[in-house]
Amino acid sequence: MRNAIGFALFAVSAVIFWQGYNNSRLTPETLELSRTAVCDLYGGCARGTPTKQVSDIVRRKYEWLTPQGPYIATCKRSAVFFGGWSCNDVERGTLSITRDY
Repeated sequence: MRNAIGFALFAVSAVIFWQGYNNSRLTPETLELSRTAVCDLYGGCARGTPTKQVSDIVRRKYEWLTPQGPYIATCKRSAVFFGGWSCNDVERGTLSITRDY
């Protein structure tokens, strides 16, 4: 019985570790989702790439420079470690220079 519990704990830990690792990797899929969320909402983006990209085990953040200034799209999974990605959380960015649009 103890071996089964130990194996189950190991298996759950391995899945959480692997999903956390995969969540922290920046992918083209969420890049496009964030571009759509910000650039379509604020009238286009200055460059084809975001000015900043940050990720951790539960979210990915992309900052885009738009005609109205910088905006950050935060992408999260529908569940903490599983499910599809969505980038519905858009907020004002932190770039202080907007003249290079």
